[in-house]
Amino acid sequence: MLNKIKRRFACWFKGFIEHHAGEWDHEKIIVAYRQQGIHIGEGTVIYSSDLDKMAPQLIRIGSNCILTHCTILCHDDSTVVLLRRRLVAPVTIGNNCFVGHGSLILPGVTIGNDCIIGARSVVIKDVPQGSVVAGIPARFIRTTAEQCAKMGEDPRLLDICIQGVCTIPQEAELLRATLARHRPDLL
Repeated sequence: MLNKIKRRFACWFKGFIEHHAGEWDHEKIIVAYRQQGIHIGEGTVIYSSDLDKMAPQLIRIGSNCILTHCTILCHDDSTVVLLRRRLVAPVTIGNNCFVGHGSLILPGVTIGNDCIIGARSVVIKDVPQGSVVAGIPARFIRTTAEQCAKMGEDPRLLDICIQGVCTIPQEAELLRATLARHRPDLL
């Protein structure tokens, strides 16, 4: 039974890497967004996110950020139905920010430098610099300094050095090393 699970995991892992290989060409993704008018700072990585296509020039993303499968909206069409007017407002994300998987950032929001937005959060108002927020709607959890102190000694943290963008073999090797350390039975 265990060998069957190992084979299934290995097959899934190989397929996952092959399937997503095109999505991980970060430079092409960044170039495409910049051509749409989105300002994106150096060293920022965007994983399969949906950035506003109606008013992309109103989005500003700082340097060294990571956006993971999130949505950023600069417009709200709910007002069109009743008022026949569209709400349009810029969204700004500071430097060194992380936007968690499935998060939604609404029009008019400014996220300060050094912030973490938790997965599946809905950000409806500004986030002060150095904050960790999460939830629906997103609310303050702690400062990023407190988060770093809390997580700094977690044995699940991978030792990686981000210099540009990791390649698929590097990411795959990190995953294998993590599995070897925590779940060697799956290798």
